[in-house]
Amino acid sequence: TFELLELPGVLTIDTEPKTPADVYIDQQLVGTTPLRLDEIDAGLHDISLRSERYLDYDTEVTIIGRREFFSLDFAVDRRVLIPRPETELLVELAVDRLESIGESGRTDVLEIGTGSGAVAVAIAVKVAWARILATDLCEAALEVAPDNARHHGVDGRVEFAAGDLFDGANGHGPFSLVVSNPPYIKTGEVDSLAPEVAHWEPRRALLGGSGGMSVSEPLVLAAADYLGPEGWLLVEVGTQAAQVRQLFESGGWREVVCHRDLAGHDRVVAGKRPA
Repeated sequence: TFELLELPGVLTIDTEPKTPADVYIDQQLVGTTPLRLDEIDAGLHDISLRSERYLDYDTEVTIIGRREFFSLDFAVDRRVLIPRPETELLVELAVDRLESIGESGRTDVLEIGTGSGAVAVAIAVKVAWARILATDLCEAALEVAPDNARHHGVDGRVEFAAGDLFDGANGHGPFSLVVSNPPYIKTGEVDSLAPEVAHWEPRRALLGGSGGMSVSEPLVLAAADYLGPEGWLLVEVGTQAAQVRQLFESGGWREVVCHRDLAGHDRVVAGKRPA
């Protein structure tokens, strides 16, 4: 990506940024004047220090700007929540539900809080007949997600819209499935997060208020209005799994179940639309 040009007494870099890593290095090293060799050495040393700082978190994310999720490659940056392995359970359950409906049935999906688009794109890749509307309150995130959909060739079946909770879905539906990985970290727990996570990822995508329910609760309360008669709601949860399940049950949702992730933690609460 970088071409070194030797000039009298200096070394300059001719660069055409092609990846997030290229852009990062460009920002660190390339200025308006030619670089001396000692300046390049200093710049590379700085990159090395930054790599060591973030190594325990995820160098792939912070330096390269990529993340693997559900065996798919996604572009990520500070504008979006970094998709995590435990969220793959949400995709697995959605895919299972859609496959049980079958290609001849209604397979319109709504995702609330799409971020990088990882969940919506993964579902679209795995279920070739599914059509997905993915919304997010953050318009900056919606600059990232469509690129990921195009990268995986599903942009014709994944539509993105801005809006808080179900605002972006007005005029659409009913859906056969609503999925969401809402912010659920309690505000008081932010200090327990790894510093790199707390400083790197958008707080709006992480924090769910003092009880971790500020998004999950209104989501569950409103979801039935956007689902078909046999539609399902899948919500990722953290330590407030019991509270979310209680919301489902008190709201008359049918076949309510809490699925555990590979680590044995309650991770996704699922239920069928109230009769």
